[in-house]
Order: sequence, then C-alpha cells, then structure tokens
Amino acid sequence: MTYNINDPIEEFKENSPGIYFYFYFIKQMAFVFIVICLLSIIPLVLNILGGSLSKYGKTNFLMDTTLGNIKGLEFTDEEKANMELMDP
Repeated sequence: MTYNINDPIEEFKENSPGIYFYFYFIKQMAFVFIVICLLSIIPLVLNILGGSLSKYGKTNFLMDTTLGNIKGLEFTDEEKANMELMDP
C-alpha cells in the first residue's frame, strides 16, 4: 500500500495503532516547535535592537543577539560603586 505525503494520518490506523500514534506525535511536536519558534522571535528582536554593546566598538551579528545587548542593562556610577563595596 502506498501513501501520499498529503494523506491524513488517520489512514495509518488500519496498519497498527503504534504507527498512527507515532505520526500523530510528530505532527503535534511540529506544532509545538512552531509555537516556540514564534515566541522566541520577540526576545531575539529586542536583543538585536538593544545597542548596549555598540559602545565596545564593532560587533558581529551573534554578539547582537545575546542578552548583554539589551538596552537599559548598563549600571550607573552609583550602582558600580555599591558593587565595589560589596566585593570582598
């Protein structure tokens, strides 16, 4: 028996339930990964547009996608002084 790529997965029930559940699991995991990918685009764009690493000179694209590039993460002089006091 031959199957087309566009056939519904319910047709695999006639072979065995294991094959049907395997393809159902693959289908559900594809959906989960698509949702996770879409949710991760927002933080990635915010990291790229941050600009905090530009003060260190020219950065490459991978450096721009890191958490260190988020705008507003710079310490003020007062916070730096407080951190120096806390260091043993």
